[in-house]
Amino acid sequence: MEKNVLAICLNPVLQKTIFLEHFWENEVNRSREHYLHVAGKGMNTARVLGQLGIDAVHLTHAGGSRLNEFLDLVKTDNISIEYVDSQSEIRSCYTLINRENHSVTEIVEEAQPVVEGTEKRAMDLFDRLLPQFSCVTISGTVAAGYSDAIIPEMVKKAKAAEKMVVLDIKGNDLLNSLEYGPDFIKPNFKEFAGTLFPDKDFKEHADDEEALQAVKNKMLELWKKSGITSILTRGIKPILFCSEGKIEEAETGFVTPINTIGSGDSFTAGLTAALLEGKSLIESIHSGQKCGRLNALQIQPGSIR
Repeated sequence: MEKNVLAICLNPVLQKTIFLEHFWENEVNRSREHYLHVAGKGMNTARVLGQLGIDAVHLTHAGGSRLNEFLDLVKTDNISIEYVDSQSEIRSCYTLINRENHSVTEIVEEAQPVVEGTEKRAMDLFDRLLPQFSCVTISGTVAAGYSDAIIPEMVKKAKAAEKMVVLDIKGNDLLNSLEYGPDFIKPNFKEFAGTLFPDKDFKEHADDEEALQAVKNKMLELWKKSGITSILTRGIKPILFCSEGKIEEAETGFVTPINTIGSGDSFTAGLTAALLEGKSLIESIHSGQKCGRLNALQIQPGSIR
């Protein structure tokens, strides 16, 4: 199998990372150390794949007054990108890192709606690029202005073209994509439960045996019905995954983090890279875990070095 990936996320980000010696509410907090990076789940995935030696192209949209700044940062990071003009401002997100207690707080701007016609242009670009790649990853939520049909349609076309598909999505995007048989899905526990059991309130770190069993049963059902391998992260708790029709766990390691933003995307990249290299599922999960830990030790989100 060729080792190249089309990494998709239709919600780009300019990420400001701000270090604080302390954080006090209702006070002026000054920062002597702050950084600006391109981010978003697909951008982070593509960056780490490149750092792992995998050819990756990020497909997204972009536009607005900061487009040139965004593209300059993409070039600095040596990320290959294909985008359509959305005529919408690129959203900003902010990471506040409190050195005093090693806490990481993220403030997320909701994206502006993309203009009419963006979805068709994005699908046309996807159709043009798809034959060049052996694997497609799709991550995150789409910006306002896209329909619920675009992500499932991409999954449908990728599987019809016999591409490996790895999804890190949730909600209707995930639910409506399952019928097309993506190879791997890796939401966290809460996202998976919220998508498949919308009437229940399962927590990411759930210890409730009934909740755990319901999720495990659904993972097995997806495997038996469609051959879908579910990989569910649970914070510091062991990862749940379905391997050859049985549920197994993978213990997580612990590091004292610098910046945890992008660790899930780094996991996606490490997992995907290892799978493309022909490694077993458990080896690939361990690779993903390693990349997630390495990311947490970096300042830049979605980076392992």
